Amino acid sequence: MHNGGLAAFLPPPEGGVGMENIARGFGRLWAAVLLTAAALLVLSGCGLRSPEELYALPRLSAEYESLQSALEGLQAQGYEYAAPTAGSNTQSVQLLDLDSDGVDEA
Repeated sequence: MHNGGLAAFLPPPEGGVGMENIARGFGRLWAAVLLTAAALLVLSGCGLRSPEELYALPRLSAEYESLQSALEGLQAQGYEYAAPTAGSNTQSVQLLDLDSDGVDEA
């Protein structure tokens, strides 16, 4: 007897088509679905940390913090900050090796 569709082209599973084989197929299907759902849940990372723990303010480098404290010390002595407004080097702070000792000065 011919059932039609794709089943007509596939050989019957070992042991014939029976309720045990159908139940085994559904069991494998549910196992695959549960395994996929568990993998997606674990790999998504949603349950690992709260959003507050994931957010963090950027930290300044130690070199920048020491430069900032040196500038604040100069301003406390009466020096005035004047940023360059024209030219090729318009960054607020220029780091150059002024005395050729291999260390950049601000």
